[in-house]
Amino acid sequence: MESEANRPAGAGRYDRLYRTDPSVAAEVRAQMGADGPGPSLLYAFHGFLDAGMIAGLAIHDLKSNGDPKRLATFDVDQLIDYRDRRPPMVLGEEGWDSVRSPDLGIDLVHDADGRPLLLMSGPEPDFKWEEFIGAVREVAEDFRVEHAVSMFGVPVPVPHTRPLTCAMPTSRIAAAAGAKVPAHTRFQVPGSAQALLQLRLQEAGLDSVALTVHVPHYLAGVAFPAGTVELLRGVGELTGLNFDTSRLEKAARVANASIDSQVNGSEELTALVHRLEHHYDRRHPRQLPARPMRIPEDLPDGDEIAREIEAYLDQQAKSGWKKSGGGVTPLEPDADTDDAGLPTDGEAPDGGPSAGGEAPDGGGPGPAGPRPSGGTPGDAPAA
Repeated sequence: MESEANRPAGAGRYDRLYRTDPSVAAEVRAQMGADGPGPSLLYAFHGFLDAGMIAGLAIHDLKSNGDPKRLATFDVDQLIDYRDRRPPMVLGEEGWDSVRSPDLGIDLVHDADGRPLLLMSGPEPDFKWEEFIGAVREVAEDFRVEHAVSMFGVPVPVPHTRPLTCAMPTSRIAAAAGAKVPAHTRFQVPGSAQALLQLRLQEAGLDSVALTVHVPHYLAGVAFPAGTVELLRGVGELTGLNFDTSRLEKAARVANASIDSQVNGSEELTALVHRLEHHYDRRHPRQLPARPMRIPEDLPDGDEIAREIEAYLDQQAKSGWKKSGGGVTPLEPDADTDDAGLPTDGEAPDGGPSAGGEAPDGGGPGPAGPRPSGGTPGDAPAA
């Protein structure tokens, strides 16, 4: 059997789906050492679910700060439906000038302490999910990936004025980090390549976890850098990596000030936020400790999360994104909810907009918070 060291980069069962850069591969192996653990693999794809663009902003920030070098590039001709996601082309005075082709790959980056990690990003594959996952697993095995962390934001009926929540399902690295994982109501959602990858890596015995930040549902369609700060703190707790989030924290302060200003200028949004605060405070009567990762025991139930995901996907479909079939189906509903997807308690103020309501500017479901300058940053999806 050919050894790892002697096998050509990208030479494997799924090598027709990707190619690796030999010099970058050698650099990764040199930093790993002969017997040391491999790097962590962080990944997020755009095109399905990333409320608040928090994973897209994380990818952009990690690439900006981490001196990225392309380790592996996937063949998008085999994986992407161009007619569904047409690449933008520039038409000049004398004809076509350029095209921005989709890019899906794995980059070598470094954290604030210089430790290597692998960062996979790009559009979610449309085709050959299992083959693509096989290729990713092949790369992970070649470079002895220690942890694999899927990152995304999910819209949940919580206020932006309360501590954010990082949540994860049970996994070996979550247990090793000492995280207390609450029991979740099980529910069924449309599948994604990102979710299937996390499942398949876990089935293969890799320490694989999906790290989710709960984003206020009325901010799901705008950039929410505070959620990205919480996401990277959670990743750090799980993997031991250290990230410089100073730029994101500054952006979060600016964004939160803009959100507060717009909420205060709208009676509807003010009533909605007050209602969410009331509901949150009833569930969490004591102040949460100032920990980087907060995982309350009493999370929103399956009905609430299902309604908000469905509303978010509907909003994305109206924006031109493809919505997968199947809908969101709670498997164990355990609470009555009102039209906004909130448990009825008889004390909340009336008149709040529904979860899928239009923003004051006619955009997504909530105030039009600041968007990244120049459109979409890196791999952040355009809302």
